[in-house]
Amino acid sequence: MTSAVYLDANATAPLAREVMAEMMPALADFFANPSSVHKPGQDARALVDKARERCARTLGCAAGEIVFTSGGTESDTLAILGGRPRKVVTTAVEHPAVLGACASAAECVRVPVSASGALDLDALKRALPGASICSVMAANIETGVIFTMREVAAICRS
Repeated sequence: MTSAVYLDANATAPLAREVMAEMMPALADFFANPSSVHKPGQDARALVDKARERCARTLGCAAGEIVFTSGGTESDTLAILGGRPRKVVTTAVEHPAVLGACASAAECVRVPVSASGALDLDALKRALPGASICSVMAANIETGVIFTMREVAAICRS
């Protein structure tokens, strides 16, 4: 029997065994709604709170700063629109979830890329004045082009 090669890990990937081992008790024993007032719900809430605290320790932040979402699209939307930005700057080649969230802002500027896929940093500089948020992917999931995030961050800070 030949083994298959899976090449779409940007869409989904196998779950690491260590992650699965951590999740199984929650999936098997704590399936109740953590917003419920009954005992199974309170037990599920305690498990969610413990996970939030563990993430916060790992990231060096407060537990209240950790927000769990159902996936990437919800996370993108919350990150981009959560502060109700007036003007959003992004790239022309962002993931559709990012572009969809940006399109809901009052103003959205899409910064172009070159024929080789590199981000036009001069266009980024011109687009930023008045922006509330700038969303730029670190690496393009379709082309593999890696954006210069240090330069992007420096431009945003200036």
